[in-house]
Amino acid sequence: GGVQCEEYPRQPWNSGEALWDAYLYFGGQDVVYLASDWSVEYSLDGGRNWTYCYQDNTSYIQPGRGRYRLAIDPRDSDVVYMATYGRGVMRSNSYCRLWLPRRTGLDNLHVNTIAIDPNNPDILYAGTEGGAYVTFDGGSHWGVINDGLSANTAVYSIVVDQNSKVLASTSKGIFELVR
Repeated sequence: GGVQCEEYPRQPWNSGEALWDAYLYFGGQDVVYLASDWSVEYSLDGGRNWTYCYQDNTSYIQPGRGRYRLAIDPRDSDVVYMATYGRGVMRSNSYCRLWLPRRTGLDNLHVNTIAIDPNNPDILYAGTEGGAYVTFDGGSHWGVINDGLSANTAVYSIVVDQNSKVLASTSKGIFELVR
């Protein structure tokens, strides 16, 4: 009925790389980020052409290390936060060409998810294997917010709505952050 999909071909470095379990993140205008279990990439033309993020900085993003989830600063789409498995949170302000650690208080936790408050992008939430964390300074310092969660509860997903309401999914159910 008038709807058609158009394929944007990719040329992965590893021809055996599959994009199963890939997440797409829109950063405004034509900026798109892709995070899979094998890579993090970005496009500046709406997905027609892709560049691997770890091209210039392989020390923090390594294929096959997986669980990359992103959060894009709504004020500036070249500022990206990445949840990593075993390296805390990383931040890039160069369309993910160079990543810097933002893990004071997180250390080397396995971070499953990361979310930005759309009303105050300096407030971020991280869901880890050991609970939920928050930062009020763009990721420089993190603090635990596990009051009400069972001990060592893994947080798998966090969302923040347009009213700054925060919900987290865990193996014990869905929890709302009450301030």
